[in-house]
Amino acid sequence: MNLVGKILTGLIAFFSVLFMAMAMAVYAMHVNWKEKVDHPQTGLKVQLQKETQAKNDFKNQLDKVQQDFDAEKKRLGGQLAGLANENRQLQASVKKLNDDWAELDKKQREAIGLAQSAQDRQNALSDHVKQLRGDVKAAETERFQNFTEMVAMTDVLHQRTSELDSLKATNVTLVQDVQKYRKVFDRLSIKPDDVDRLAPPLECHVQGVSDVGTGLIEITAGADEGLLQGHQLDVFRVNDSGPTYLGKVEVVSTEPHKAVCKILPEFLKGTIQKSDNVTNRIK
Repeated sequence: MNLVGKILTGLIAFFSVLFMAMAMAVYAMHVNWKEKVDHPQTGLKVQLQKETQAKNDFKNQLDKVQQDFDAEKKRLGGQLAGLANENRQLQASVKKLNDDWAELDKKQREAIGLAQSAQDRQNALSDHVKQLRGDVKAAETERFQNFTEMVAMTDVLHQRTSELDSLKATNVTLVQDVQKYRKVFDRLSIKPDDVDRLAPPLECHVQGVSDVGTGLIEITAGADEGLLQGHQLDVFRVNDSGPTYLGKVEVVSTEPHKAVCKILPEFLKGTIQKSDNVTNRIK
């Protein structure tokens, strides 16, 4: 026997064992299908009936669910249509609201501009009113001052009028006095130019006599008694036999209570000494 025969013999033996094992397995796995199908409790027929019943029940449930789904779908479709319609209405409302908002915003900006312009005009008017109030107050103050000045000037005018009337009366009196004085001057042969040299009525004495040759004396009356430079006075001495006229002197300087006089040589009638009388009452 060659190698090929050996191989074939081995293969035949192998497959024989294999088929025997398969036969034994088939036998071991053999099932009574009739019993398995027709068994009243666990048979496939009973299971098939149960599954068929379950399938029918499931189909009925599926149909009911489908009906419910269709009804819900139809209901939801109606709601969706309503919502779509409501959405369109809301969009239209939103558009209208946006348009209204834009219009209101425009009006608001215009109103703000008008309000700002009105505020500016109000501020300008307030400033103008303040200025007018100041002008009115200043005018009232000026008017009050003018009125006060007018009242004061009216009082002054009345006072001046009264003074003028008094001055007129005084002028009449002075004219009458001047006429009287002229008559007196004419009667006494006094010229108007000599009036300034006439001293006021006084009585005094010679207080001192200067050295011989100067011709000056000092008397006990001065400016407080009305003496002025240029006034002429008469000097006399009283003796037991009566008064003796000594001459005329002229005032050259004055102090409050004394004066210096010069002796007028053309009127000198005697020697003037201390304590001699001085007057302007001799006629």
